[in-house]
Amino acid sequence: NIYKFEEGAVLELTGSRGVFEDAEFEKAHSDSNKIMEILAFSLGGEHDLAPWTLDYSLGYAEAGEEGDLEITGESLATGVTMGYDRSGNAQQPRMFVVGDQGTRAEDFQLETAEGESIFNEERELALAFNARRDLEFGDVPG
Repeated sequence: NIYKFEEGAVLELTGSRGVFEDAEFEKAHSDSNKIMEILAFSLGGEHDLAPWTLDYSLGYAEAGEEGDLEITGESLATGVTMGYDRSGNAQQPRMFVVGDQGTRAEDFQLETAEGESIFNEERELALAFNARRDLEFGDVPG
């Protein structure tokens, strides 16, 4: 669940606390049961064949996921009086609703709902080859 608080008129606002009325309280829901598999490897090397230097690499990766139906949705409660209090921990303020509005299932209206089957596969192959040669421009190496 992800909770999002928006809108609202300010009832109280201090350095560590805020209370808002007629606000919106949105809950985003997600439920899935999936298995992810990843396989990756890389090989490479470098050879010094003066004045040449050769390097090369090969990389291969496979990734995939599949699972049951993934369900996502959003529900919205409006007209809620809510706030925050960061006096205990400024980095993690305590969020609250005044009364019990926004705490019951009947307070929320379903905004969106989606179901999606999960299956995808990806493969990637990467090759690289470089050749360098030492040079001199007069007395300056390059």
